[in-house]
Amino acid sequence: MSDDKPDASPRDPLTSATRATKRNLLLTSIVAITFKAFDISADHIPVAGLSIKYDKGVFEFLLLILLCYFLATFILYYYIDIRNFPRSSHQDATDEWHKQKYSHFSWNTRGAFGGFLQELSTPEWRLILSHHGDGHISGWAGDRPSALKYRERLKSSPLVCASEHLMYSKIHKASNVSGPHDYDAGNPEHVRLALVVQERWNRTMRWLPLRYAWFKMTLRPRLWTVAFAYFFRNYVVDGALPIFVALISLAALYNLLDVHLLAQLAPK
Repeated sequence: MSDDKPDASPRDPLTSATRATKRNLLLTSIVAITFKAFDISADHIPVAGLSIKYDKGVFEFLLLILLCYFLATFILYYYIDIRNFPRSSHQDATDEWHKQKYSHFSWNTRGAFGGFLQELSTPEWRLILSHHGDGHISGWAGDRPSALKYRERLKSSPLVCASEHLMYSKIHKASNVSGPHDYDAGNPEHVRLALVVQERWNRTMRWLPLRYAWFKMTLRPRLWTVAFAYFFRNYVVDGALPIFVALISLAALYNLLDVHLLAQLAPK
């Protein structure tokens, strides 16, 4: 047997019972506000062929009891529903899209620098980014930091010396590639290439924080739109609004808030 609630919806944070309580709360609140704004009164109320004498105090008391009951019930139901409501597939898809964008940014950064290393390759030597250097570039944006934090990471953990984070593979004339060789400070060609790579990397580092900041800005419209839409629906429309209207009606019943101004908004 499934443990899922029969009225649960993967898209609606509120169950049918909570929706019904919310509707009753709003209707009772609107009746109370209308009653106080328009000063509705009557001598007798016909009910089932009988004429019941109207008493304003009794009517306000009944509205008060209903408001308190529906308000307390709705707050309880709403809290339970919203705490147990899972994230929607739309929100999960947006998060996955966000993660992929950061992976693409790191990949493009590595690719651009790797392309430069290929340009420096000679018939004798081929330069590749080592696993350590590759991990450095990926780690800077791994947990999607802020632009300021990203910049601090570049300063505190850069590719300090190109020779430490590059591996060299010797290419024989017969086009047979040997395994990667570590940097050799006694090899003049290694020293020359390391200096060229370091100078190019320093130039890349100057612009990388600005590129990263712009990259984050391009992601914000979609992220903020999705986050705002679900926040507004789940917490404002479904939660705060009915509670706010109920509190206004309670204040009006106790004459703590003058709602007669609303009567002027009604069409004549």
